[in-house]
Order: sequence, then C-alpha cells, then structure tokens
Amino acid sequence: MNREVLDMAVSVAVLSLAFSKFFPDPLSSLFAVTAVFAFHELAHRTVARFYGCFAEYRRWDFGLLLAAVTAAVPSPFVFAAPGAVMISAPFGRRLGKKQFGLIALSGPLSNIAVGAGFLALSSLFPSAFFLNAAGVSFFLAFFNLIPVRPLDGGAVFSWSKIVWAAAAGVSFLGYLLI
Repeated sequence: MNREVLDMAVSVAVLSLAFSKFFPDPLSSLFAVTAVFAFHELAHRTVARFYGCFAEYRRWDFGLLLAAVTAAVPSPFVFAAPGAVMISAPFGRRLGKKQFGLIALSGPLSNIAVGAGFLALSSLFPSAFFLNAAGVSFFLAFFNLIPVRPLDGGAVFSWSKIVWAAAAGVSFLGYLLI
C-alpha cells in the first residue's frame, strides 16, 4: 500500500471515530467523513496536479491525536488537523498567487458542494444524518476559510478578497441553514 493511501485511510478512520458523536452509528460517520474530508483533500490534490505540481496527502499524527482528544470532551465541536496535501511546483517553475489561491479554494468549494448535496438530500429524505453531514461539511469549509495561513483561507484571501468573501459567506450561510 502506498504511503498516501495509508495516510488517507488512517486519517479517515480516526476522523470517523472522532466525528461519530454527531452520527447515529460508526458507518454513517465513516460515510460522512469520507465525503467531507477525503473530497476536500482530493480536491486540493487534483487542482495542484492540474497545474503540474507534485501533490500528495500526508497525515499529521499530532493533529489526529488532537481530534481524538477533543472528540472525547463533551462539546459540540471536534478540533481536527489530520494532515494536508503537500504540494511542490515542478523544477524551475513557480506558481502565482492565483494558482495557489485556486488550489486552496478547491478544498472548501468541495465542502460547499458536498454540504449542499447533503442539504438537498435532507429536504428529499428528512434525516438527522443528512443534516449533520451537511453541517460538518459547511463548518469545515468555513473553518478552512479563516484568512490565516496555513489554513486555506490565507492563500485565498491573499489572492482575492472578493473570492474569499464569497466563499466564506456561502459556507457560513450554508451552516446557518442547518
């Protein structure tokens, strides 16, 4: 098994357990975390590779431990920093602010799309699962759009304050709709 697949699998497993307090059973949590977290990271990787970069997910064990510890504390939140997609431009080439901004934006945009999908499903098939998954997805988008590095919002804000404001606004509105 290659390292990226192993790191993603470990991250999804730990996050599924950490976020299981928001879902009726571990399988629901696994499905939601895979849709919300894995799509976020794969979006970063896909856009970075589109720009010709090397891009691969790496887990951060301390961040996973933090998720497990905060999940054990009675609260409505889990603080998770499971890892990130490591990106390097091809030799002799630099990416501009717009390219870095688009790579960073792709993760939160995937969460907005997944959140909207779960919200739509909840209107067709009322279920706490769909609402909780939508909430987690919109929250992850909004949290990641906080305009400080190393969060995605730092790169997006540095590139375009208008795009940042639109994405942050949509993710916050999506969260409020839950």
